Amino acid sequence: MLLSLFLSGKTLSKEKVNIVFSETVSDTASFYIKEMVQIYKSIGVEPIVSVYPEARASYLFEIGKVDALGAKIGPYEKVNPDAIKVDVPILDSIPFKIYVLKSDREKILKLKEPFILSTVNCIGCEEFSKIFKSPISAYSTNIQSGLKMLEKGRADLIITSTIFMDKIPGKEKFVPLNEWRYIPKVYHFISSRKLHLKEKLTVEILKAKKRGAFDLKKLQYKK
Repeated sequence: MLLSLFLSGKTLSKEKVNIVFSETVSDTASFYIKEMVQIYKSIGVEPIVSVYPEARASYLFEIGKVDALGAKIGPYEKVNPDAIKVDVPILDSIPFKIYVLKSDREKILKLKEPFILSTVNCIGCEEFSKIFKSPISAYSTNIQSGLKMLEKGRADLIITSTIFMDKIPGKEKFVPLNEWRYIPKVYHFISSRKLHLKEKLTVEILKAKKRGAFDLKKLQYKK
């Protein structure tokens, strides 16, 4: 009888997956978090969601404290070879550009070694920096604090995603310095211990993508 109850309990208990999302994703794309929760539920898994600053979110995933990383650009595989990318991209393009205060653009264009900012743990920013040979001078905790540094004259440029810049209050004060663009794709990542979920996640993410669940028009910056 006890064995029967034990086996019954095991059958009824759902597999749990701890998913971490960055604060940036939470602030701009809460609809995506809700969609991923439903996707995991649809494959019979109980998702447990947490939200942390970008660097902390990646760190928790890399040390195995969580099972899945909500969203990261494709080159994250180079940073963390143990991360397993679900092959359907959440976003097919997330352009990165280098921005300047509009009123300072002509002056900054003449500088040989401008002071360039990136946000902490921004892989897309790092890739942009390498491709266009634009060394990053310092890091800001988030986009807003970086833009304030430009306004106060404490930095000249900031590398960031156009998707987030388009939603930032006061965006009209800033313009791209030039035509440089780096355009990676964004994916959902899981740990090796959840590899058995990859096929089902691939199918469900593709379904969600086809019905427009990840439409960029839904992005909204809360802060």
